[in-house]
Amino acid sequence: MRNNTEASVWILQNLFSFTLAMMFLATLKIQRFQTAFWVLFAFCLYDIFMVFITPYFGNGESVMLEVATAGAGFEEASSDLTECNRVETERMPMLFLAPRFDYRGGFGLLGLGDVLLPGIFVTYVLRVDYLRADTWVWNVDRKAEEFPQPRKFDLRKYFRVHRYFFPVCIAYFLGLLVTFFANIFQWTINGVRGQPALLYLVPFTLTTFILLAKRNGELHLFWKHSLDELNPNNYIFKKDDDEENKEEQENEKEEEEPAEV
Repeated sequence: MRNNTEASVWILQNLFSFTLAMMFLATLKIQRFQTAFWVLFAFCLYDIFMVFITPYFGNGESVMLEVATAGAGFEEASSDLTECNRVETERMPMLFLAPRFDYRGGFGLLGLGDVLLPGIFVTYVLRVDYLRADTWVWNVDRKAEEFPQPRKFDLRKYFRVHRYFFPVCIAYFLGLLVTFFANIFQWTINGVRGQPALLYLVPFTLTTFILLAKRNGELHLFWKHSLDELNPNNYIFKKDDDEENKEEQENEKEEEEPAEV
């Protein structure tokens, strides 16, 4: 029977982690930006403390690295304290593994929490975009015929509707890229292995959303109100494209005008 320390099992382990992450994000939903902000801020400080500070209180190893690797996946192969011989054991699917295809071998690690916590915020941002587009599917009081009819796919309009979601996703991947570079070039404190990924992911994602919301004049709405309070029955977001509004108004006037005989 194969164990999950073999070279090819990283694919299956990543699949387990991906499935777990999707189930988590589909289940847990945040209604307020204020909640998402403070949760991410708190876990960012927690991640920094556990990675960079805890080695000063222990044997020089990061507690967070031990947690992410489920105890590093090793056990003692000998009871003789004069020997340093350890063998690999089973690893729990609590992280994503990226194999290094170079002379070093091994894997790059990404903790599951570094996906789940920013992912909660990303799902919030996606629901914000759906709310702004007046396609708020949580409002069960609305009848099906009240929703807009499907139209021909328009790529420009698709990106316009997701004007928060796509920038935040790009910011997340940029933060992830900076994390990998920080790990490669060993931007660390006191030689500690690993990087607190939330140190880069949280500022990138939160700052991107805050700047965009501030630019659109909607930051105070997201900070003070939940998404349920901002549903189309209670508040209509201002339209962003003036030309599109003018075209819609002209079309409505044409429909109201009686046809000439």
